[in-house]
Amino acid sequence: MTWFLDDFEREQVEELIRRNPSILRALGKDKTSVLLDNLKNRFNGVYPRNFVLNIRGLVGSPSGVFKSALGLYIARLIDPSFNVSERLAMSPSDLNDKIRKFADKKQVFFLDEQPHDLKFSERLKLFNTIESCRENQICFITCGIPKEWGSFSNFTLERFCQTPDELQLNDPPVVRVKYLLSDPSNDLFYGFVNFGIPPLKVGGVLTDWGVFWREYSELKQDWQDRVKGGLSTAKDYDSRLEEFFKVYSMDDYVKVSKSGGLGVNKGKLKLDIKRFFPDDTNDDREILKFGAVELIEKKKLGV
Repeated sequence: MTWFLDDFEREQVEELIRRNPSILRALGKDKTSVLLDNLKNRFNGVYPRNFVLNIRGLVGSPSGVFKSALGLYIARLIDPSFNVSERLAMSPSDLNDKIRKFADKKQVFFLDEQPHDLKFSERLKLFNTIESCRENQICFITCGIPKEWGSFSNFTLERFCQTPDELQLNDPPVVRVKYLLSDPSNDLFYGFVNFGIPPLKVGGVLTDWGVFWREYSELKQDWQDRVKGGLSTAKDYDSRLEEFFKVYSMDDYVKVSKSGGLGVNKGKLKLDIKRFFPDDTNDDREILKFGAVELIEKKKLGV
């Protein structure tokens, strides 16, 4: 399959191949079954391993190119018990809440296309969440994680091409997507995966996938409405640190080491954060401390 939605996508691909010849080599290596076998082995294996699969854009529009659809489809292939009410999250904080309520062992959770706008503190929370779930083989599929901070992913899929719109209007519609399997840290591509996305309707009747997709769409719309109305449960750690440093001076946490160098008094910082945020969890306070240290080092120590 080498279909592109328009000439712009075709030109974009030509330029990408010119800059990175590994793309051309990757297009000759179908890694679909290899990827699925690896994911299933990690998910079902005897030893406690998990996986993080990140799906992101590369060619074409940043939206409407089946990133979420592919992620959800793979989630159901790997974990037949997957459902959107318990396993779909729209932010790291939402993901933490779902894990606390519903996580057991050997489950797949899906973080949808919200994280690309996150600040550092929320990114750190995502990293900590994923690492803490390794022993229970809780696995993750993420959608839209930026290239520059997706190094924690075991596997990255980057959108390459899909069937043209006219075939998607058939009954049943034909939707196939091709994504490149990549290593973002080294800017290398190893092969491609080729998936058929199930039709939403056949003969005007909703399919099982159609019912599933409707549930997903309703939850996503509800989340977007809550964000627009300021009702998102995500915690803004950066603004909370601003409030903290209105009361406490950064200068009070700068200390001189025995060698004469400057550093951050993390012990005092930890105590003051606990005093200022008494109702927070230990995890939240650790994230606040981490962000506070970074701010002090940047503004007072020039690190």
